[in-house]
Amino acid sequence: MEKFHTRVIPLESQEAFIQFSTFNPQRGTRGLAPGYYITSYTQLTGNGVTPFPDFDRANIIGMMQILGLTDSDSSEFFDCRAETYARHYRRLDALDSMTLPELQSAWAAKKSQYADNEALLDEFSNSYHTLAVFHCDKPSPAFSDLPSEKKQIVRGLMTENRYGDYAASIGQSRWLKNSLSALGGEGRGEVAVTSFDVQSSTFDVRCSQPLKIKCVYSPSLADLCQDSFGACTADEGVKMKGENTIIGTGVRQINARFKLVLTATPIKNRLPDVFRLAWWSTGARAEAHARFPYPDSSAARDEFASEFLISERNLSKEKEGGKCGSRYKKLTPQVCNVHRLWKMFAPIILRRRKADFGEEIVPKLRQVVRVPMGAEQAAVYRYHLKARYNDINGKPAIGAQLQALRIAAANAASELLVRPYGDGTKGEPAPAPVTFPSSIPR
Repeated sequence: MEKFHTRVIPLESQEAFIQFSTFNPQRGTRGLAPGYYITSYTQLTGNGVTPFPDFDRANIIGMMQILGLTDSDSSEFFDCRAETYARHYRRLDALDSMTLPELQSAWAAKKSQYADNEALLDEFSNSYHTLAVFHCDKPSPAFSDLPSEKKQIVRGLMTENRYGDYAASIGQSRWLKNSLSALGGEGRGEVAVTSFDVQSSTFDVRCSQPLKIKCVYSPSLADLCQDSFGACTADEGVKMKGENTIIGTGVRQINARFKLVLTATPIKNRLPDVFRLAWWSTGARAEAHARFPYPDSSAARDEFASEFLISERNLSKEKEGGKCGSRYKKLTPQVCNVHRLWKMFAPIILRRRKADFGEEIVPKLRQVVRVPMGAEQAAVYRYHLKARYNDINGKPAIGAQLQALRIAAANAASELLVRPYGDGTKGEPAPAPVTFPSSIPR
């Protein structure tokens, strides 16, 4: 308010965003009134997000409700048993259309044929008990033909299978592209989907840009407000450089038309650090384009690194190992193709020195505060200095001792501090844990 004479509204939580925003039924997104909004990286991407629940085998019906599954999903899983358990059917020479007595006969035939092979008998038994759940007295059964106890087992197997798929997909994003025929329209040309209305299950195909879909269990603030801004400025933008980090992926999903990244270290360690900053600020598109000739993928980042970093090959190791390729090849921090890199970055990176700002930078004042060790911490540290750390060959294991000293300096009561094998040094590797009485007398 003092410098720019305007009000900045903090987005402190998902609830605050819902309060300030309004729902647009045509686009299926929430919009904010014109103004300036501010938030932090952790609030935007991580705070207020409910973690995906652990799988509870004792409450299958409850897990089905949490995951939005019904018996139609169980029936679909049951109908795919031949593909899902193909290895077990081949092992018994059985078919998914068999009745339970026929499956038992196939198992008995295998047992008599390989009666002397205990390992195979165990495999046959495992396959039969795995498949018996999907069979009853009716040939080519459906899920509805199973007895109630087997239905419950199939529900558990289906739910655990879907849970694994969902858990592996949480936080993953994919670009969605569909044809007109897939959308129920006419024509054969490829079109891009811009929005999807969950309530009416309709697509909006008026824009040429693809739609990026993200799998979430509990939405972050970034998930809710990604389409709500006309412009977005990211201070300390190097935080978004991580390829698969929560902050990196969360910030990069903001779909503002205008994007600005502010940072004093666009290349914090190595050149590939700037890849995601440049990709996002130039449009964050799915495919390569004129302003940034790399698509949205980890492979593109690796291609960028191999194109602009000098690589080294260990020819001696290659000759000894008899193999060529990436095993003995590594990228160095040294940059090559500098002129081409400059041509690509010159239109999108604006550099300003301290002298260009017209204001003095706040001085950095260093105040060192040293705190002596406590008595117990000093005793633990002294023990690990004197303890015998040896490797399997009986030689000094300096690395293990240094690691123990680091732990002792940070947390002398850590459970990681244990006595080395064969050590007889006087003292304890960690202080005894503090126990409190179950009740304190008044």
